[in-house]
Amino acid sequence: ATYAPAKVGSTASASASGTVKKRKGRRFGRRSDPRMAKAIEIKAANEDMSLHDALLAGGYTFRYSPEILDEVDEDGISLTQRKNNLCRRMRRRREQKENPGIK
Repeated sequence: ATYAPAKVGSTASASASGTVKKRKGRRFGRRSDPRMAKAIEIKAANEDMSLHDALLAGGYTFRYSPEILDEVDEDGISLTQRKNNLCRRMRRRREQKENPGIK
């Protein structure tokens, strides 16, 4: 059997058996961490909650790391970076609500 590469921009992919499966929609970027998704929902439901508390409620656990003089989670990401990410995601969510055309 001969193999022909798929067209550029095609949404179909060929499996080993030669059948073609269509993908459902397009996803760009990385898949979201379920803990961050949960923290976003919790923070959106309670705007007065601190970013740190929302991250903890989302399932993150932090420990102090003397190497970077900050708390880090089990993936080695600093608390400051997680809070920045949550804040950015909340801002993007707010902007999308105000202007539905923004992605």
